[in-house]
Amino acid sequence: MEEIEGMRLVHAVVSVSSEILILLHSHYPDRASLADITRSMSTRSPGSVRNRLAEMRTEKLVVGDGRLGYRLTHAGHTAAVDEIRRLQTAALAA
Repeated sequence: MEEIEGMRLVHAVVSVSSEILILLHSHYPDRASLADITRSMSTRSPGSVRNRLAEMRTEKLVVGDGRLGYRLTHAGHTAAVDEIRRLQTAALAA
């Protein structure tokens, strides 16, 4: 993760959902606006990001919406920590 001029970049090669989890983990416990999320994930299709956020809301990994912003739930935070640990373990093994 790197922050440049207010934009947070996830450098790992991961799925859209994993990137969202990692990005929202960096904001936790605060919300991140949809604009900030899509700007940080500018290499991804904005539609894909919005669709995945909607799915993650259904899965109860995030709460929020495009107007209020998004925040990890407890389950989402746990999933984000698991993903970060998995990436760290893979990096150490390489």
